[in-house]
Amino acid sequence: MNLKLHQILALSIAVMLLSVHAVLAQQPAARPTKGRTSVVEIEGTVQVSRAGSNSWEPAQTNQWLQASDRLRTGERSRAVIRLSDLTTKRLGEQTIIQIPPASPRGAGFNLLKGLLYYFHRDKPGVFPVQTPSAYAVVLGTEFAISVADNGQCLWPHRAEVRPNCRC
Repeated sequence: MNLKLHQILALSIAVMLLSVHAVLAQQPAARPTKGRTSVVEIEGTVQVSRAGSNSWEPAQTNQWLQASDRLRTGERSRAVIRLSDLTTKRLGEQTIIQIPPASPRGAGFNLLKGLLYYFHRDKPGVFPVQTPSAYAVVLGTEFAISVADNGQCLWPHRAEVRPNCRC
């Protein structure tokens, strides 16, 4: 009889542990806090190079990106990253960005190469954009920017940005 009691107790504990695991697995993905960036969606080849490293590793959804980390997308690939609860960025294929150090001006980013679609619902002017040839602050809610291999950038005419080109 003692053995049967132990079996029932062990089975009860196992069921409780599985229930706790199921509840935790259903929790929503972590949202970045101010100044933190996370990978939200991945399609195709998306890689991260940590600050100070020259190696690239596969990115994962809900992965945090720190200052000076780089993220790149491969051919026929794309990614979405979240800067805050209200701001996401869509990275097109062959895109490379770098997360800048924290700044009092806000959590901007450096677009080194590629295509970026920016959906911005936070206050205007808090997310600066830097490319190899320009620096801008977002004034509107959404825009796209493309940076060629030579560093030249294209700002679509509908974008509400205030660029300061260094060309």
